[in-house]
Amino acid sequence: MPTSRLPATRISLRRRLLIFLPIFAVLYTVYLWTNHVHLFQPILLPLTALDRAIPFYVWTVWPYLLLAYCLLGSLFLSDVRLFRQAVWALVSGYSVNLIVFVLLPTALPRLPVASGDGWSLAAYRSLCALDSPANCFPSGHITASAIAFWFLAQQYPRWRPALAVVFALLACTILTTKQHYAWDLPGGLATAAFGIGVAGLLERRRSVAA
Repeated sequence: MPTSRLPATRISLRRRLLIFLPIFAVLYTVYLWTNHVHLFQPILLPLTALDRAIPFYVWTVWPYLLLAYCLLGSLFLSDVRLFRQAVWALVSGYSVNLIVFVLLPTALPRLPVASGDGWSLAAYRSLCALDSPANCFPSGHITASAIAFWFLAQQYPRWRPALAVVFALLACTILTTKQHYAWDLPGGLATAAFGIGVAGLLERRRSVAA
């Protein structure tokens, strides 16, 4: 999606934190509520051939957790227009996820984990204790991180290949940790694209009004 070619106006990190962190807190709080309180019985989606073919690697819990925090990449957007669009995209795109989580909840039964005391096993058990098997489709990990990576690529065009590779590698971990169905990845990309589209529309309207 093309971005404005007007000279960039910078926004301070302090201002970014004051805007972004409360929004993140609200979205995450609502996510936790939808993850643990279900108005409707979560349904199981059909497993695809890809779901069956990809093995479970417990060590990939680390890049999976890193993927969850990639949404904070928006804090590195010093261009005020890109930061503003990233916030709009996150709110609009992730709100679609939350609506689906409430009205059409899905769940993926977790695989049994071998006993042991390794760091990866401990991290995986902590993840399972905090996060229920619900809220699978669409993947919120994918939605939020894809939005952050998209706008970082707009601000730092030379980094686009590296950002694309990093995102692709991290995105695979939603499957290797068996936290999501294969369906959830394109679902997350779709709601990210929706959010980015809404943000672009709002920015164009703002530019015209100005």
